[in-house]
Amino acid sequence: MSRLLRLAWAASAVVGGGLFGLVVSRLNGASWPPFTAFSLVLGTGWTWAGLAYFLGRSCAASALRASVAALLGLVAAVVAYSLSDLSRGVYRTVDETDPLLATYTDWRGFVTTTGFWVVVAVVVAPVLGIAGRSGRGWQTRAVISKLLIPILALTEMTRRLATEAGFQPSPVAVYTWGVVEGCSLLVVIVILGIRATRTLQRR
Repeated sequence: MSRLLRLAWAASAVVGGGLFGLVVSRLNGASWPPFTAFSLVLGTGWTWAGLAYFLGRSCAASALRASVAALLGLVAAVVAYSLSDLSRGVYRTVDETDPLLATYTDWRGFVTTTGFWVVVAVVVAPVLGIAGRSGRGWQTRAVISKLLIPILALTEMTRRLATEAGFQPSPVAVYTWGVVEGCSLLVVIVILGIRATRTLQRR
C-alpha cells in the first residue's frame, strides 16, 4: 500500500469515528421520540464496541491494520464526543461560592473524563479490531467473533431493562431496549443456525 493510500485509510477511520462520536453527543438529551430512541441505542457500550469491531472488519489485509483502524476510529469518536459535549455546555457547572451563582467550565472534569475513555479506547480497540477481522467465514473462530457484538448487545440491554428501566421507566427506553434485546437474540440464533447448517452439510 502506498503512503498516500495509507494516509487516506487512516483518515477515513478517524473521520468515521469522529462523525460517530459527534452524532451520539448531539443526540443525547433529544426530546423527539425517534431521536431519543437513536440516542438510547448509540449511547450504549455495545455500539461503541461495534464501531471498533466493524472498523477492524473493514481491514482484511492484516491484523495490525485492523487494530490500528479500530484504535484510530474509537479514539477519534471519544474525542469528538467529548468536544461536542463541551460545546453543548455539558461541562458547565455552577460556582456555589459566587453570590450570583456564576457558571464556569469544569476543565478538570472534561480532561479527566476524556482521558479515562481515551485510555479505555486504547486498551480495547485493538482487540475489537482484530476480533472484527477474524469474523470472516464460518470457522469456529469466525463464528465466535460474529457472536461478540450481538452477545454484548443482548447482555447490556437485558441489564438495562432489569435495572435502569426499573428505576425510571420510560416507554421509549423500555421499547427501544426491548427491540434491541430481541434483535440481538435473533442475530445470535441466526448465526448459530447457519453454523449448525453448514456443519451438517459437510457430513
